[in-house]
Amino acid sequence: MNYVEPIREPEKVEDISNYLRKYSERNYIMFQIGIYNGLRISDILRLRVRDVKNKDMICIREQKTGKQKIFPIAPHLKKKLKST
Repeated sequence: MNYVEPIREPEKVEDISNYLRKYSERNYIMFQIGIYNGLRISDILRLRVRDVKNKDMICIREQKTGKQKIFPIAPHLKKKLKST
């Protein structure tokens, strides 16, 4: 069975963020949403701009579990969403 290990080193996370920001604002924001909220990529890809822009909460139905998940958008992430 294949599995993925999380990136645990803060320096690597920062390097990835910087690279994505330089080459793709879209991918950078998706990465940040994943980092701040611990979402699976399958759930992040289903989000639309209207689901996160100018919002205080994100409401999704997880693809893998089918459970509804509602959570606040982190203040740092809100700033990044407003600047894009």
